[in-house]
Amino acid sequence: MDTIPPQEQIEREKEHIIASIIASAEKEPKDSEIPILITLRYGSKELDIVYFKDKNTFSTAVEGYEDREKKPEETRFLYMAAKRLMQEIANRAQSEIEYTLETTDEKMLPFAQTHGKQIFDWDSEKETEFETEKGKFKTWSFIKVFSPSGS
Repeated sequence: MDTIPPQEQIEREKEHIIASIIASAEKEPKDSEIPILITLRYGSKELDIVYFKDKNTFSTAVEGYEDREKKPEETRFLYMAAKRLMQEIANRAQSEIEYTLETTDEKMLPFAQTHGKQIFDWDSEKETEFETEKGKFKTWSFIKVFSPSGS
């Protein structure tokens, strides 16, 4: 009897989670080959992917819900599924599409710099400081360009 090495078992479990997130995704419009809105759910969180066809860009937003059961690494698994769907859309559209993860939330920064970098392999990163009546603020942008596979 063959036993599966522990690392391979972990990878299989990750793949199963990502596949189940993608399989349960809600797409709008429902019958479109290239959706403009995709909602992914895992544990207590939802991630929306918006595809702006006219600008060839993706945007995402994550929302947490206190009344839902938390699961380990929710954000990471949602973004792993999102990356696959973004690549799928770029392939179907046969077009380069830019995704920018932009945040002013310092709590999101470590995720973007570690897990986000592992998932997306950012093409560029940028920090911008701006001033308003309420003081100085920073925004961080992480950019990935999805090119159609095989082109």
